[in-house]
Amino acid sequence: EPERGKEELSKPPYSYVALIAMAIRESAEKRLTLSGIYQYIISKFPFYEKNKKGWQNSIRHNLSLNECFIKVPREGGGERKGNYWTLDPACEDMFEKGNYRRRRRMKRPFRPPPTHFQPGKTLFSPDSYGYLSPPKYLQSTFMNNSWPLAQPPAPMPYASCQIGGGRPGPGPLLASRPAPGGGPASR
Repeated sequence: EPERGKEELSKPPYSYVALIAMAIRESAEKRLTLSGIYQYIISKFPFYEKNKKGWQNSIRHNLSLNECFIKVPREGGGERKGNYWTLDPACEDMFEKGNYRRRRRMKRPFRPPPTHFQPGKTLFSPDSYGYLSPPKYLQSTFMNNSWPLAQPPAPMPYASCQIGGGRPGPGPLLASRPAPGGGPASR
């Protein structure tokens, strides 16, 4: 009997994707909220009772990034927050013969680029969908090289960068200028 307890507290051999898929498939409506997914995992695998922050973060990460999981808004929205999560029908057979330890290689369907970008057209051309006007810094003055900041700075006189006999001193570089009034500081 002690072996059984030890087994329950060892980490299950399933990926987070498999755990999420199990939870959703075994739910009555084939959809669950995030907290429903957490509850399923904890009830089925006591190992996950501890260190909730780490694995729950991984569950959220997998739900958001894996295309097999679809977020479904709750009806009515309003007072109850959170969405349902369900499986994309194209991913129903993602595990070989129902074995959650063996995931099939999925052929990803071609997804066209977002409609606001079309290859071969620039974002700033009037014939592209979702035409954008170029930002101010790309407009005529910059393009004609007359933008004031594009000009090199005026050269500084060589003497203003030297101290004494041209050797830098231990302190900051200072310009040599006579002190007002012709006092002892002037040379």
